[in-house]
Amino acid sequence: MNPSKIYNIAKFTYVENLKKKNFIILFLFIFIVLGSGVLFSMLSPDQEIRVILDLGTAAIEMFAFLSASFIAVRLILQEMEEKTVYLILSRPVCRATYILGRFFGIISVIASYIIIMALSLIVMLLLKGWTFNSYIILISFTIFLKILIITSFSIFLSLISTSSASSFVTIFFLWALGHFAGELKHLNRLLKDSGIILTPLLQFLYYVLPNFSFLNYKDTFHITNAGFSAYFYPAGYAIFYSAVIITLSIILFNKKEL
Repeated sequence: MNPSKIYNIAKFTYVENLKKKNFIILFLFIFIVLGSGVLFSMLSPDQEIRVILDLGTAAIEMFAFLSASFIAVRLILQEMEEKTVYLILSRPVCRATYILGRFFGIISVIASYIIIMALSLIVMLLLKGWTFNSYIILISFTIFLKILIITSFSIFLSLISTSSASSFVTIFFLWALGHFAGELKHLNRLLKDSGIILTPLLQFLYYVLPNFSFLNYKDTFHITNAGFSAYFYPAGYAIFYSAVIITLSIILFNKKEL
């Protein structure tokens, strides 16, 4: 694999998506943030800021997830269906380089979206009298970690799926189940105590599915004196998990007949 070729494919992917109308999602986000500022203006200042903050960070996560899954599935699956992937692979570019280039290009696009949305939310809150802190930055960082995982899964599913619809449905359920990983562990304990044989399956799902609840800074921001390790381990988990899925995608793509 040639790093410069990976960079060129990633750069092409980034520029290619910026030229399309995917950025309209940013205008939808800004509209929601501005609308929430008007809608909740009747609340007390502290309550209004808290509601806008919660709604804004939830919108960042939702739009980032939708953008990542849509771009990844559409890009890979469409190129294979239309055989345009041959235009890239016919050059001295190996399949691993293609997958890595597309992956880094997609997450670069979503990272730009997250930064723009986070800055828009910060400006809105500052206009409302909010005292700046690192809360939004840390939440945006953990959202990006989730995007690393979901993008790798989107690429993997696009290689084994026959339609965009089935890929989107699978990614959506994966996203939902990943946020309830902690509940799966609790359910597994309850069923095990009752002697129900479903416990091996639930235990398997708990360890195989991505644990997005581990990356929910929104649920743990109240913990004081959270050191660097509080964000180092989630980052390590997301990077390792996405690396495994991307490796599986490369292996699958190398064996796939186009």
